[in-house]
Amino acid sequence: MDKLFLLRVLASAVYNLAYSGAWGALLAGWWLAYKAPWELRLIRLLRGLAVALVCALAAQSWLLTASLSGESGFAAVCGLMRQAVFETQPGHVWAAQFLLVVVIAATLFVLRGLTKRSSSLLVIAFALLAAFRAASGHAASYGNLTVQEAGQWVHLLSMAVWSGGVLVSGLLVMNEAVTLEVQEYGLKLSKGATIALAGVILSGIYNAYLGLGGSVAPLTRSQWGGTLIVKLILVLTALALGGWNRSRLRRGAWDEESEKGFIRSLRMEAVVMILILIASAWLANSPPAGEM
Repeated sequence: MDKLFLLRVLASAVYNLAYSGAWGALLAGWWLAYKAPWELRLIRLLRGLAVALVCALAAQSWLLTASLSGESGFAAVCGLMRQAVFETQPGHVWAAQFLLVVVIAATLFVLRGLTKRSSSLLVIAFALLAAFRAASGHAASYGNLTVQEAGQWVHLLSMAVWSGGVLVSGLLVMNEAVTLEVQEYGLKLSKGATIALAGVILSGIYNAYLGLGGSVAPLTRSQWGGTLIVKLILVLTALALGGWNRSRLRRGAWDEESEKGFIRSLRMEAVVMILILIASAWLANSPPAGEM
């Protein structure tokens, strides 16, 4: 395991966290009805996350080019990147993805606050960004506009909605719990997470089948399979915490202790989500077991 691989995983993890956080911010704005002061706080969060996406995407491309070429000089790798962008299809996809991220970031710095209209446009932009992401990952090896790419697109979107909603709610919104109807907000979060989970599970099973080459044997005999097991354990842990929170939300009227317990559990789930996104970054940068 070389240093460049670990740096690629780190850059991918930053991208995953920023992308999921962006979806979480958009969802939180919707659930909070874009009320003050959240429309300003969330747009500031989105600006920071967009800058992180730009930096992470640039770093990923540089590190991948350095890994594939064996070059270590900054200028030499940048030259190869420029060549790839203009002369290869993966380079074209990366360039389109990078341009879209830059446009999103620039737009966010122009917006004065998060509104229903701006959120709708950002949802379209971030969904398109996931399509470019799917077209530049493992699924792209099956060709252009394939079922495999569609499956990866669904997985990226549903995973971002699920994890992002939990991350932003648990680590940001709940810091202001005294100004919220926590139980009402939690029910909205639970409903959104449940819908997203359907996509996560179905697309996750399909992607795991492809990654394992249609056999369960590599699950315990390859690094990719071992990482997938770790991710599955983390997903099951998040599901258990989410199920526990959902059962709490459906109880009667809450007291202060009920709110505190829900917030603690939600923050634990957010930490697990971070670990899931790191595991996803590791899988994305490792050759699938079915290709080894």
